[in-house]
Amino acid sequence: MNHFMQEIPAYETVLGLDPAEVIAVKELNNFVQFVFPWQTTIQLYSKSFTSYKHQLHFGPSVALMGALPIIPVYPAVLPVIPLGNVRAQFSNIIQNCMKSPNFTKDIGLILGNY
Repeated sequence: MNHFMQEIPAYETVLGLDPAEVIAVKELNNFVQFVFPWQTTIQLYSKSFTSYKHQLHFGPSVALMGALPIIPVYPAVLPVIPLGNVRAQFSNIIQNCMKSPNFTKDIGLILGNY
């Protein structure tokens, strides 16, 4: 999706795509690029916090607990939060590209639609 979004500006007009649809998919891509790395960060935090809780509850010692794991903090400015079902929306714009009478195999390869 990221590759497609980097290449589509050169073909948006040629393929007669709706500019609003392209903007919506760009926002989707921006949010996907934000959420996927954060999922890993949140999972690592979750594991750290669970380990901390287990140490508090079960031990192995009666020693003073260390500091709580640091909670990840989202940036002050978040990307636009789009509608859900990225796959369907991305699939729609790909289908619209392929329906264009100006669509060629070469354009498809450049956009990443093998």
